[in-house]
Amino acid sequence: RTLLDGDLFPKLLLSLHSADPNEEGENELAGAGYVRQEVRFTHVGAGTISNENRIDFEDIPSLAVTHFGIWDEEGRFLLGGPWTLVDRQRDLRVRVGELTLRIG
Repeated sequence: RTLLDGDLFPKLLLSLHSADPNEEGENELAGAGYVRQEVRFTHVGAGTISNENRIDFEDIPSLAVTHFGIWDEEGRFLLGGPWTLVDRQRDLRVRVGELTLRIG
């Protein structure tokens, strides 16, 4: 079972973090207009998945985003990791295929 299992995870949410989220989803951005955004994944190669939708974070706090998190719709933190992003302003656009994860 993976993040692609629609029966297990019908809706996934992407979060932004200013430091390592560890195992509980710590250091998540808060304030301004920040809210978690829906993310959908697709297979892109052996053991690799990537976001298949564009993700728009608007009016987010001006902290450095260094990590991401994946949550289920019940608010349970599933996983997270480091993420190197280009410079951004108050909005952050994640293009299709920009978030790639190795699974397995």
